[in-house]
Amino acid sequence: MFALLNAGTSALQTLQNSRLWLSSGLCLLSRPEALFFLIAAAVSFGLLSFRKWHSVRGFIFGWLIIITVLSVSLFAFRILYFDALFPQPVYAKSAGLSLEKIGFGFIYFAWSAQLSIIIFSLFAIVAGLCIFIGRLSIPINVQFILSVVLAYLAFIITSGGDWMNGGRFFSHIIPLMIGIFLFFTQRFKNKKWINAVLIALMISETAVFSLKLSSGIPWYQVNTIQPSINNRSLDHYHYTEIHNMINRKDIPLIEALQKAVDQQLAQNPDKVVNILSIQMGMPPYHLRKHYGDKVYFIDMRGLTTKHVTECHIFDSTPRNWFLGYPYSTLIISGQ
Repeated sequence: MFALLNAGTSALQTLQNSRLWLSSGLCLLSRPEALFFLIAAAVSFGLLSFRKWHSVRGFIFGWLIIITVLSVSLFAFRILYFDALFPQPVYAKSAGLSLEKIGFGFIYFAWSAQLSIIIFSLFAIVAGLCIFIGRLSIPINVQFILSVVLAYLAFIITSGGDWMNGGRFFSHIIPLMIGIFLFFTQRFKNKKWINAVLIALMISETAVFSLKLSSGIPWYQVNTIQPSINNRSLDHYHYTEIHNMINRKDIPLIEALQKAVDQQLAQNPDKVVNILSIQMGMPPYHLRKHYGDKVYFIDMRGLTTKHVTECHIFDSTPRNWFLGYPYSTLIISGQ
């Protein structure tokens, strides 16, 4: 993202697109939604700078050509190597564009973002509207950065949000939004008070998250953690697993699954035990480490395996973070 901004602002100063090849390629390789985001950023930049269209149209068209060439090349490689245009999580999470998805995107926005991030986002949207209607006149390189922020905010909303907690979709653009906010507040008379209030808000949000919402163990409780859970030895678990509240809850589950697998293998040593799970982190890691190919996990969220996304039983089930898959209504049988 920062390579893209550096290349974009440099290209705007010289009206040359050569640096955009590498930065756009890095974006396309790092994030599966980069194709849609880059196109949206180009369109957003064209709208914000339409009053200077004659001087930026070559930059925008050249950028779109770069995006097209790199995307076609990347898609060709993925088809040949993976037999898929996008990584597996895209097929598991995406369900097209709809009003329902946009509604879930707004819910995700309000639910995941901290108050300071919502302020940054609303400020960027208002600033973009003011530039579009001619109320604000800012340097064209700042317009480029703002267009990138607005494009990613649009992606967050239209994608319906993300399944993971913490609002990680905002992490890509938070530094950019802070920079844009500080740039525009230079015009305010009481900018020091505004910045001071916002800094205090961010500090309080960080403190609340660390104490109440983080999955980690607070530093003042590290020495009070019991060396075992219900007389279970924790010697073969990593320090970070023991001191993470979510992973710590998985330890009894892992041992219960080990007993179940031992029972199945005792009856038939040549058997492969299949386990349906939406937890594809710590439990599969430890069981596969212990049993090897004797245990096979099927990802019920479809993020790591294709069983769900290629099964017609799940075609009509919702694919969003708010509802998830209604597995309790489905009965799956087989060997």
